[in-house]
Amino acid sequence: MTVYGLLTRALLLRFASDIEANGLNQPIMVRTLQNGRFELIDGGHRLEAVVLLGWTEVQALVVNCSVEDARLRTALANLTRAELTMLDRALHVWRVKSVWMKQHPDRQHGGFRKEGECQFAATATWTEAIPGKAGLSNRTLADAAKIGKEIYGPAATLLVGTEAADSQKNLLALIKFGPELQLSIAKEISAGEAKTVAQGAALVAGEPEVAPEPIPVVKQVNRMWSAWENMADEAKKEFILKLKGEGVI
Repeated sequence: MTVYGLLTRALLLRFASDIEANGLNQPIMVRTLQNGRFELIDGGHRLEAVVLLGWTEVQALVVNCSVEDARLRTALANLTRAELTMLDRALHVWRVKSVWMKQHPDRQHGGFRKEGECQFAATATWTEAIPGKAGLSNRTLADAAKIGKEIYGPAATLLVGTEAADSQKNLLALIKFGPELQLSIAKEISAGEAKTVAQGAALVAGEPEVAPEPIPVVKQVNRMWSAWENMADEAKKEFILKLKGEGVI
């Protein structure tokens, strides 16, 4: 299963504009196939951008590696992208973990590179295979891998572009359901009938939506006071002016 975030038109145009002005500073990466063709490993956004610019040729780094290593390279490259959603990240993290574990079947806490493979340097754990761990804690990476492993492919596809796709809480809630229920819930979210997995599950089950319990007044006041204490003086002045403008004070 492969699901990637949708590259927005604005972002694609930004890539294209930068490449047009400064050239392609980083070549795309491809691997050779037995039929003489090439498979893209890294640089999908750059490739889309140069196609938009009308280029018919593009500089590429050609590597000779296995399907698994290609998938590993793709996942690691994409984990550095700032525009990743939680769903994107989960799928890439699971790819890294699954490939690492397959390459190290005899060792869950370490391993050595097999001769002839073009994989990355051996690491003590699968999380260390991710450069800088993508700035994430081991717990977050573990949760992401769990989501990537257990989410149903068609359901994940439907979630692309929704708010739920960028919510680890919602994704963790979704994988508690079986494949068919995941798909049904994702359909509700994709159609705009629900924003959260909980709302989608309620709709699928035919249950009335339960309104969240109101936050006690004391807690609301304490939150507002805490926010006020952390505000800069200029922000406090603007807030007071806003209150006056609304006729509150």
